[in-house]
Amino acid sequence: MAPSGPAAAVVSDPERPDLGFFLRAQREIQQGELVLQEEPLLRVRGPRSLLPKELISAQSLQAVRAARLFVPAEASSPALQKLRQECSGQRRGFGGGPRAREAAASLTAEELEATLLVRSVLRFNSFGAGPGGQDQVAFPTLSRANHSCAPNCLVDGDLGTLRALRRVAEGEELTLSYLDDAALLATRQERQAELVERYEFTCGCSRCAAPVDDTRRFAGCAACGGELLATLQESGNSGGPGNDRERS
Repeated sequence: MAPSGPAAAVVSDPERPDLGFFLRAQREIQQGELVLQEEPLLRVRGPRSLLPKELISAQSLQAVRAARLFVPAEASSPALQKLRQECSGQRRGFGGGPRAREAAASLTAEELEATLLVRSVLRFNSFGAGPGGQDQVAFPTLSRANHSCAPNCLVDGDLGTLRALRRVAEGEELTLSYLDDAALLATRQERQAELVERYEFTCGCSRCAAPVDDTRRFAGCAACGGELLATLQESGNSGGPGNDRERS
């Protein structure tokens, strides 16, 4: 019998405001099941410092604002401050190549703010797509999924799909990894350092909140074939259980 009803919904939890809006399973989801599929909200093809004009059109901006995807406060985000400096600098004739400076110089103040909005949304909500993952693509619903170092779903930026990696219970949060497979095999300290640098949050998923680091395994008893896990005694804040980034 085929599953009935939508598999996921965008929700919020008043007891966990730090989660903001996120994805939650509306029913039991089986391993390998297609959770949802949708068309992209934004797509930028290849590495570029400036955006095509159509991405900052009134119609595009209306859709971006309506999606209400996560963007941190600029005052507390070094990444957004850097974006503003880059765009403003190019508009004044500094930084970037000649074509980038020429295009930036033609932007009005309103278009500059629109460019910053779109680039900010892409900076914190996009997935890799296209050849070599060079394209940036953001989705109105898929991009709501929070990160976990033990994700239960997998996203395909080219197809716009979210699939379950394992059975997911009704009411469980749907998560995916913002890190690649190699980074997921790194130690907790290394994973958290990369997430702080790239996404400006400290991960508090089940793996990161655990008292032992599951990447630090040692051979245990030869008779039973057991393993030993090293207890973590690292300095600094490891992050509490639950949300990985504060969202609105």
